[in-house]
Amino acid sequence: MRLSPFLLFLLSTFAFASPLLLNTYDHTGYLLSDEFTSFKFKGECPTGVGTAVEIYSPPDEKVNVYGNFPEDEMIFLSNGISLGSSNTNLVVPKWVLEEASGSEILCCAIPVKFLSPDVIKILQPVKSWELGSKLSRIMKMVKKSWELPDKDKFGPGDVLSLAPKAPTIRFEMGKSDGVGSVIFPEIQDFSKFEYNWVVDGESVDASVLILPPGDHDVTLNATDSLGIGSSLSFEVKITPFQKVVEHLECEIGVDNCYALTGSKIPGIYTLRSVKTYGDFTFVINATETSFPKIQLIIQGLTVHASATDPSGVETFVFVNGKSSDRLVYSKNTVEVVAVDPYGNGTLESTEVVEEPDVRDMLNLRSPFLVGWGR
Repeated sequence: MRLSPFLLFLLSTFAFASPLLLNTYDHTGYLLSDEFTSFKFKGECPTGVGTAVEIYSPPDEKVNVYGNFPEDEMIFLSNGISLGSSNTNLVVPKWVLEEASGSEILCCAIPVKFLSPDVIKILQPVKSWELGSKLSRIMKMVKKSWELPDKDKFGPGDVLSLAPKAPTIRFEMGKSDGVGSVIFPEIQDFSKFEYNWVVDGESVDASVLILPPGDHDVTLNATDSLGIGSSLSFEVKITPFQKVVEHLECEIGVDNCYALTGSKIPGIYTLRSVKTYGDFTFVINATETSFPKIQLIIQGLTVHASATDPSGVETFVFVNGKSSDRLVYSKNTVEVVAVDPYGNGTLESTEVVEEPDVRDMLNLRSPFLVGWGR
């Protein structure tokens, strides 16, 4: 079709308000302005973007022209489709032409009931249509920001939110006292993002953060391609390498000295432990000052004495000042002495009076002959 020059105007002479989306699936169109207005249309169009290349406006009634010209405005797209309010491939309301005359027009066939920049109600299985490529082309025409979630997580009847979200920030950290720590960021977002670290008030540009020993305040910032950001702050405490000398005292047989020294002998023990986070020296003074405990039992004329001590003990029994464990029939002074190898001693003394009974007297040897008669 060739129109006279005064009826044709190039697209570049117009300031178009809003792009137009025509979904041939349910013949619902959208004026992608801030209000995101919808309307119904008739006709079919091939999938893709059609750029308005020419626009027809009916001639003024006062102008004397020859021939029959259409009475309604029409837009001719680069893909050969005509758009108007009547007698065109695509028929739309007149107000649509007035609001978006000459706009870039996208035709698609997406099986959704209604499409908005914030929410999409999915009516068919997601895998039956190319969610990513089609929605990306559509939403790029929307002035509001948006993000496309992972389509594999949605199915028929799900509500798919396109509202942009801030990046989700987590981290994994490995640390060793005395050495330092390594922190790996774990950031998730539906679009591309950038991140940086702030350590103790100073910005650090690093993919993986490495910290020396000490206490640090760390903030991990992430900003996506839409300019939406989030941050996560946390503290990292790493014990510096230290050299420690500690003096300890323990009593053999009382405290857990054997576990510390591995010995039951009093003395000075030096233990050293070298770790990645420090050099530790323990000086242990193991003492043995406890006194032996004596157990004394007298059975008849026999003295039974024993003693206990953590380091061993030697026991001595004295009866009436002499080394003996036998009593006599009389008043006896019994003394028991217990001494350990380190000079700690215990003395226990008691007095015992032993008198013979009849059985003992019958056993006595005597030069006398005891008898009786009539």
